[in-house]
Amino acid sequence: MNEYPHTIIFQQKTKIPDGSGGFTEDWATFKVVEALVQPLSGSKYFLAQQIQSKINYKIFMDFDSEINFKFRINYNGKILKIDAPIDQGGLEEVLCLLCVSEVSQ
Repeated sequence: MNEYPHTIIFQQKTKIPDGSGGFTEDWATFKVVEALVQPLSGSKYFLAQQIQSKINYKIFMDFDSEINFKFRINYNGKILKIDAPIDQGGLEEVLCLLCVSEVSQ
């Protein structure tokens, strides 16, 4: 069994020149990684709401010190906002991301 059976895309906001000296901002792919995505439902979702409102996904992946709040995640077309990146176990081996669903843009 694959420890990380899902593929997620980290995206960051980037400035794109508009050809007139200005720019527009849009989301661009930063990194594609393998992860374990766990949608929270039932009692787990209820418990997560007591601790941190709206958390509805937990994502586990290899630790990556670059990952922080400035990124968003695209998972199968679902846009997820990183609410809390946690060093699972404190050994810089596994990163747990608590995420909130956002409306796709």
